[in-house]
Amino acid sequence: LRHDPAIFQNALLCNGAIVHHKIIGNSIDTALWKHALSEKITIPNSIKKIFEMPFDYNKKLMFSVVEKNGEATLILKGAPARLFSFLTKKTHTSQFKKSCDSFYKKGYRVIALATKKIEREKNYGWEDVKNVNFSGFITFFDIPKKNVKEALIRLRTLNVNTIIVTGDNEIVTQKVCRDVGEE
Repeated sequence: LRHDPAIFQNALLCNGAIVHHKIIGNSIDTALWKHALSEKITIPNSIKKIFEMPFDYNKKLMFSVVEKNGEATLILKGAPARLFSFLTKKTHTSQFKKSCDSFYKKGYRVIALATKKIEREKNYGWEDVKNVNFSGFITFFDIPKKNVKEALIRLRTLNVNTIIVTGDNEIVTQKVCRDVGEE
């Protein structure tokens, strides 16, 4: 896989986490910042976030507008299936979906990013999020805890039925369930 620092930087700029002595926010945004801090990745002082639309749980997306060298750029981040509907070039969507499904089958959680140049305004809304250009994916791998498989076996021996409740992608959930012996 190709590592593009600009994609990761955009994920940090389009991020609702609060970073001080502790990182506070949703699991995706805090994971991005924890990785950035561990790798000493920073945002250049020449880039300023001028607007942030918080993560919308219905849209499964968020966006920020940043300014660099007097130019404003909108950064969109979120669930790939939702983000794809805002792309300028619909011709590549099927290839992006194939790549995304490949990550899901391996058990990765996937976040997609897209950008576009935008006029500087005082306020922005979801109507500004259209005709964006796909930037790339960021993938996350949540390793199941070591004792999950044994715990599930023990529950079965006690005749306890388990139910999986998750907000993750169905393909990712199936992969994780197979890994821990829950078919």
